[in-house]
Amino acid sequence: MSLDAYLWIKLVHFVGFIVWVGSMFGLIGMMREPAGSDDARRLLITLTRRAGRAMDIGATLAIAAGVILIIKSPEPVRPMQQPYFHVKLALAAGLVGLHGFLRARAGKLAKGDTRTLGPAPLALAALLALGILAMIVVGPLYLHK
Repeated sequence: MSLDAYLWIKLVHFVGFIVWVGSMFGLIGMMREPAGSDDARRLLITLTRRAGRAMDIGATLAIAAGVILIIKSPEPVRPMQQPYFHVKLALAAGLVGLHGFLRARAGKLAKGDTRTLGPAPLALAALLALGILAMIVVGPLYLHK
């Protein structure tokens, strides 16, 4: 793979991550608000569906581009051989799990379950996203020891 292609795929990976996490924060914020009237509940359901679709698209882009980057990495040291990379993958797996939880809760909201989310999903999303970003910044520094 050429360096140009690698950089474009890396950009798609990063943009997918930003869309994924950004829409995840939006979805969590919406689901923390109580649905009052029937009109407000219908609007909340519509907005959570849209945020969920954006979250799905971002996750798909991030994961697909990430797999390509793992397989076709032009670097002399493969990502799977780096310890920090395994931490990043574990954090990403946690993000996938939270994604599934949020989609399930949004589905329950559409079926009439009006319970709101507590603060834990928001804190977990923030910790996972910050951990992944930390691995992106700190990981390559590990190589230069």
